[in-house]
Amino acid sequence: MRARAVPKGTQTTADVIEAGREKVRQSMEGLPDAEADADDQQAREMVSTITVRRHFKCRGKAVGEPEEDSEDLDVMFFFVDPAEVSLRAGRTISMGQFESVSVSVSVTVPCYREEMDEAAEFAQEKVRARLLEELDEGAKWIVERRQRLGAPSKPDEDHPF
Repeated sequence: MRARAVPKGTQTTADVIEAGREKVRQSMEGLPDAEADADDQQAREMVSTITVRRHFKCRGKAVGEPEEDSEDLDVMFFFVDPAEVSLRAGRTISMGQFESVSVSVSVTVPCYREEMDEAAEFAQEKVRARLLEELDEGAKWIVERRQRLGAPSKPDEDHPF
C-alpha cells in the first residue's frame, strides 16, 4: 500500500482529532479536577442527641437544682448540609402532698431532607420511651425521698416533705 501525498495546508483526520482534544483541554483549564475534588471533600460529622431535664418540687418549691443530661445517640456523616429534626415533649405529674416531678425530653436528629419523615418518627419514638422512663424514675425518687425522711402520709408543719 502506498501512502498518499497530502497537499500542503490540508489537515488529516488525526490533525482534526488532535485539534479538537486541544480545544477541550483549553476549555477545561481553570475548572477543578473532579477526581481531586472528590478526594478533598470532607464528610461533616453530625451527632444526634437526646437531652433530659428533670425538676422536682415540694410544696411549690424546687427541691435541689434542675438536672440536665445529654447523651449522643448516633454519629452520622454527611457530604452536604443536612436538615435537622428536633422534637421536645414534657410532662409534669403531681405526686400528691404538693409534690411534683417535671421531665422534658428533646431529641435532635440530623438527616437528609428526603429522610425527614423517618427521622421525625425515630425522634418521636425516642422521646416517648425516654419520657415514660424518666417519669417513672422521678416518681420512684419522690417515694424513696418520703420514706428516707420518714414523712407521714400527709405533710404537717414539722414534716413539710
